[in-house]
Amino acid sequence: MAKKLIDNGQFESSFLILDDQELEQIHRTLIDSYNRRLRIRITVFDQIEDKVYEGVVSTINTYLMEIKLVWVMASTSS
Repeated sequence: MAKKLIDNGQFESSFLILDDQELEQIHRTLIDSYNRRLRIRITVFDQIEDKVYEGVVSTINTYLMEIKLVWVMASTSS
């Protein structure tokens, strides 16, 4: 199986292999969004079209390796 990306990670088949430092940064960002209700933007790369999701992490399931985002409207000050 040919490797498609070499620089910061290796892309084999449909999985991007990240180094520990990159994984730690992603983990911290997800936890901060969950704990502090911070809006984040996630890009899911696809062969046809990349998809961008934006919201606040409402669920983190480490066993299934999934997160759930909820869209939160920005508050307006009066």
